[in-house]
Amino acid sequence: MLVNEGLYYIAITLAASYLLGALAVGIGVRALVAGGFTTFRFTLLLLVVCAPIPLVLALLIPYLCFRNVEKHSIVERLRME
Repeated sequence: MLVNEGLYYIAITLAASYLLGALAVGIGVRALVAGGFTTFRFTLLLLVVCAPIPLVLALLIPYLCFRNVEKHSIVERLRME
């Protein structure tokens, strides 16, 4: 359940990053570059390359936490509380 929640958060974050990044570049940066002597080429390649990092973390962190917690029995965990 935590893995699914993490994956949902990552999917929402990546979708928002793609959308807001494209809008910011499409409106803001192109307006600054228009009519000047510079050229600008927009690419989402860096975001695509970096996307697997949070995906791996969303899978790895709950797995490591649960593996550590499962070393103790339920009775021992209740006694600690």
